[in-house]
Amino acid sequence: MPITTKPQLATLADGARLVDIAHAARIVGDVVTNAKVISNNKTFDDYELKAALKGESPAVKAAAMAAYNSAKNDATAKGKLVTRFDVSKKLDQALAAAKKADKDQDGELSEKELGKLQSWTPLRLAVAAVELKDVPTGKMATADFLEAANAIMRGVTVISEGDSPLIAFATAKTSQGITPDNILKTFKATLDKEYADYTLDNGLVAEVSTSAKAKKMLSDSAKPDADADDPIEAQVDADAYASLKKLFAANLTDVRFVRIGPADDDGTLGVDRGMYVEGYVGKTADGKLAGMYWTSAET
Repeated sequence: MPITTKPQLATLADGARLVDIAHAARIVGDVVTNAKVISNNKTFDDYELKAALKGESPAVKAAAMAAYNSAKNDATAKGKLVTRFDVSKKLDQALAAAKKADKDQDGELSEKELGKLQSWTPLRLAVAAVELKDVPTGKMATADFLEAANAIMRGVTVISEGDSPLIAFATAKTSQGITPDNILKTFKATLDKEYADYTLDNGLVAEVSTSAKAKKMLSDSAKPDADADDPIEAQVDADAYASLKKLFAANLTDVRFVRIGPADDDGTLGVDRGMYVEGYVGKTADGKLAGMYWTSAET
């Protein structure tokens, strides 16, 4: 029988977009994947998941536990222990069920379509979806900017020879602009950490783009990849970059794209020299450099 929407799910009266549900599934999946193994890696216990969910919103917690309990019930019925893979599979199935429930294929599940779902997990993801999309993008203090940027880009990765998350940062106040030398100076602590296991014969060098190029790169990222295997997942990424672009516009000036990596013998940025640190950097109202960075591997 279809599930009847309960009072705590009243937030779904206006429906939910499949893109937002996919985003919620990605966030919950990220929690499951990164949960610390406390007992052993052959099973996934509820206390391990609950520990990983500490600090998460009630809606995200509810979605994660719905997927976990469904996976555990299936495993128990087969005389097996539930694994992390089982929970991730339930999230994939929930997203597939949500897509299937979109009978008119308008990319959004109406309250009626949601009510016909046969599992709590996609419903819980839909509730989390409504909550997660409400990240502020207006003008704010630097600390709030960092929190908002990380929330917006959570679950988004940059793909090179590996996947890297985007990390928000802010430097100490600086009177200088966004120049290669100042980037290396103000970003030194982060670079020391990222390159701790690398031997840098010629040190590091930074390249800084024009503001026009950075603006175009952000605008291009805010458009879904037309050739993506999964259009909905591509739209999740595009929506995130669109929100990040708004956040930058409200809080940063002179945003540039920065690329840092090992220097060649002639002092220029080397090609295919291992790991590079890349990101968008702008100036805050209180004189700090801030933005988001990630790492890319090129060999």
